Amino acid sequence: MPPKRRLRARLILGTILLSLIVLGFDGPARGQVSGSGARASGPLEHGAYLWQRGWSDEVRASIDRHAADPALGELLILAAELDGASATMIAWDEAALDDVGALGLTIRVGPWSGPFGGPDDARLPVLLDAVRSTLARARGAGLELRELQLDFDAGTRALPGYARWVAAVAELAAPTPVTITALPDWLGSPELPALLSETEGWVLQVHGLRPMTRGESAEIFELDAAREAVERAAVIAEEVDRPLRVALPTYTYLVVRDPVDGGVEGIAAEQAPRRLDRDRFVRAEADPDALAELIAGWTADRPAALEGVVWFRLPVAGDRLAWSWPTLSAVIAGRAPSRQLRLDACALAGEPGVVELHLVNEGEAGAWVDAPLRVPLPERPLAADALDGFALGRSGAAALELEPRAQVRVGTGERRPVAWLRFSEGRTLTDTVCPEPPSP
Repeated sequence: MPPKRRLRARLILGTILLSLIVLGFDGPARGQVSGSGARASGPLEHGAYLWQRGWSDEVRASIDRHAADPALGELLILAAELDGASATMIAWDEAALDDVGALGLTIRVGPWSGPFGGPDDARLPVLLDAVRSTLARARGAGLELRELQLDFDAGTRALPGYARWVAAVAELAAPTPVTITALPDWLGSPELPALLSETEGWVLQVHGLRPMTRGESAEIFELDAAREAVERAAVIAEEVDRPLRVALPTYTYLVVRDPVDGGVEGIAAEQAPRRLDRDRFVRAEADPDALAELIAGWTADRPAALEGVVWFRLPVAGDRLAWSWPTLSAVIAGRAPSRQLRLDACALAGEPGVVELHLVNEGEAGAWVDAPLRVPLPERPLAADALDGFALGRSGAAALELEPRAQVRVGTGERRPVAWLRFSEGRTLTDTVCPEPPSP
């Protein structure tokens, strides 16, 4: 990253009108893009966030795969979280990071309205202690850091105070570069350039759940609004001479609805139970097709100030609310991932006449099952039942209907049993024997 430079003159920015809610926002008319300055084309640099708070063997395996993937550059790991007047230090594994070529550490700062600086600021000393501990641990392990990143969703009015925080962190962290995440609703603030001048770069977050009223759909990303925000941010990035990247989503939020009045009770963001009641959970997900379109468009033409993309978050086995590696790889290449979900019949070993029906995902993208499945049958079974989030619907001698009663997701490469049927023992419907289920 380039060395930090102070602004030579006060920048006068025109008002940028964006109507934003949390991290989502309403963009311009479809297809309308504003911005100026130099343009660029060609592949972008891609990195990813690792946001797990507990490091398992699956997390370590994901780090190894990241290190071996030429399409991915920097890995930014969650190192600490601040909530109230305390900090939680993440127990990340230094040895697992030895082969990571470009490494950044992120400190997540929870909501804080002030004060910023001075004797009444109870948060800044906690932040500085977390920075000190994080850097001491990394340096003690011999890890070379590309950056220390602060992730703080400050209100727009708090930007001057946040700038004082960033300046204090940058002084303490030197020579490690300090960067920040930024929200689209900051782009209209005349205080943003002064904040950015205290950093070595910034990551614009164009994803997040917008608040909903009853009957509204849940969204975490809007394609045209993201394009518009990046064009506007690029103008500012050129003026303040600070590198710009953009954070894009790979995850799904599950919004918990009250079954009576439809109100929002909560959100599942990083972990999900396998069975999710359809009446209580609403999905808000990152559409890989839309994001592939965005990457393909930026590869062909983008603001020169946009240097890269950071994906939130890195695929990890068992993370059922994030993309798989095949999905992320396809989108980074600028193409929509393939989809191939099929229904497979197999004989249950040791159970003559018993057949299981499995949903098998052989595509590159995870698949949610929202519509009933109708299964042709050669004859009426002696008995049948649905499994794992399905219920028997209308069935007859020639067909079996399975209705999803939960939010059913079949991950990339996953085989999911959905029903069993019993026929007479001498009846052979398939020669394929069901594979042994994977160990938990």
